[in-house]
Amino acid sequence: MKILVISDLHSNIYALNTILGFEKDLDMLCCAGDLLDYGTTPVEVIERLSSLEIPTHIVCGNHDLDVIETWHKGTHQHVCGQDFKWIHHNCNLIQARHVDFLMRLPEVEFFEADGFEYLLKHQYKESYETIDNVQKFEEFWHAYMPGIKTNKKNKRIIFGHTHQQCIHILKDNRVWLNPGSTSYRRPGDMDKTAQYLIIDCGMIELKSIPYNREALFAEALVYKTNDAMMHSEIADFEFFFG
Repeated sequence: MKILVISDLHSNIYALNTILGFEKDLDMLCCAGDLLDYGTTPVEVIERLSSLEIPTHIVCGNHDLDVIETWHKGTHQHVCGQDFKWIHHNCNLIQARHVDFLMRLPEVEFFEADGFEYLLKHQYKESYETIDNVQKFEEFWHAYMPGIKTNKKNKRIIFGHTHQQCIHILKDNRVWLNPGSTSYRRPGDMDKTAQYLIIDCGMIELKSIPYNREALFAEALVYKTNDAMMHSEIADFEFFFG
């Protein structure tokens, strides 16, 4: 089975389309959350993911929850100038059906493939903590999967959130993974590619691919020229996509 693992798309259809156009013969897609916010194409991302013809496992991220809350409050409709952020931009574009899609996303997903058990969740704790020993791994697993009783010993956890690609091996049969961000890196990381992960017959491969960022950058420049968005939001965008 060939599984595409992505995370932290942040309304970036250009990166998502590039990955899906390059990786062929996929049997499953897993997304560890943060579909929206901090990008320009929230509608396209949701509609592309919801129209895939392969099984998908998608969980909700903290930015997705922020979008849901902001959209329901309706505050985005009255924000402008230096109070305007990408989350308001996203909320102005999406409709009720897109919010419903986000609201249906679970906090955690469990599935099996090629003899491995997988637990999919956006983040470990509230900030950027990581699981650094087997005891924490087991505690986390059983906290979210108390009713799952199987004989399989190979357990893997998939996280997003940190935007940092990794394969963290605690023991041969206790591993947690992060595909990195499909959209952008953290400050200090100059990589501009779309990051993702392929699991093929149980074998894990960290991957990345360049994509055209011009459309993303151009939209940010319009807001900058018109002084119509918070300066820090524009500065971050220039760093990430310029």
